[in-house]
Amino acid sequence: MDMRLEMTRTVMTVKTFISLYRQGQLELRPKFQRKYVWKVPARSLLINTVLKNLPMPIVILRDKPGVSFEPKFEVVDGQQRLTTLLAFADPKAFEVEAFELTKADIRLFGAATFDELEDSMKQAFLNYELSVHSLPSTTNDGVVLDIFTRLNATGSRLTGQELRNSVYSGAYRQYSVRLSSALYDFWTKWGIFGDAEFNRMEDLEFIADLTIYMVYGVS
Repeated sequence: MDMRLEMTRTVMTVKTFISLYRQGQLELRPKFQRKYVWKVPARSLLINTVLKNLPMPIVILRDKPGVSFEPKFEVVDGQQRLTTLLAFADPKAFEVEAFELTKADIRLFGAATFDELEDSMKQAFLNYELSVHSLPSTTNDGVVLDIFTRLNATGSRLTGQELRNSVYSGAYRQYSVRLSSALYDFWTKWGIFGDAEFNRMEDLEFIADLTIYMVYGVS
């Protein structure tokens, strides 16, 4: 018995998602989705990711059941990310308060909102490609709920550094990331950090502690 799930893998641009939403072809919050809860630091970090053309996790959609001449999708995973992207580009179209980027990202990109970005950056934002896995409409609600639960379950408790990383995205955090990345060969050559430690962000925590000690002394 073949228990593998049917799934189509593709890419969609931010522009495509905006178009789908405006035409009523994208349901961001199906009944199993939680409310939009991201705070400004997390939103700004995501916009930073897109403007730097860095990768982000896969978005999972399901073709909505029913007969339709136009494609219609509901979001299984990626609601917080898609809402952030679409609300940044077109805040009037969403029931989400408008937001500005953090001060660090304003200095970096020279803009606080989408309208203030240079045209080339606006175009790059709209053309950013997200990897998408699309489930067929025959995928029943039980399977969709199982997928949603698996994707949003955590097998291990987040460390203090992982929690801080999910909340803060200012200049100090970005500095720590740049410094640790620059020292990657040093960390690995001398066995200071390995893959397990990098995955749990122990390198960032060490850099943060070290720079605080340098500024304020040991306490």
